[in-house]
Amino acid sequence: MYLKIENCNPEQGEKPILDSLRTSKCSVWRVQAIDKEDCYSLSAEYGGLMLGATATEKQEASVCQTAVPSGSAQQHWVVIKTKVAGQFLLKNSGNELVLSVADGNKVSADLPTVTSGQEWEFVPAAD
Repeated sequence: MYLKIENCNPEQGEKPILDSLRTSKCSVWRVQAIDKEDCYSLSAEYGGLMLGATATEKQEASVCQTAVPSGSAQQHWVVIKTKVAGQFLLKNSGNELVLSVADGNKVSADLPTVTSGQEWEFVPAAD
């Protein structure tokens, strides 16, 4: 399954979902180190918007959506190795919630539980 912008809409405020097709331009993301230690930004190749969490404080859950780059901590993600080789948690720097999948294919930021719905792999985009 791949992180994808729902409906392939490059507009601000779109929510990411999980999709089985990796061939879509809407499922290609750039992972870029930023000046803050151990933090990365995740930007959609299609549209260039950043993935961020809407909550600014640690809560039980936060909506994730795309937005114009702002430099805010809600658009910064810390990559954390898990016990499974090649899999990572993506913890939001702004609220310390991790990128999660729930309700089938809906993506949000939730409290860390180290479930399979919170473990991610980085796969190079096809040329």
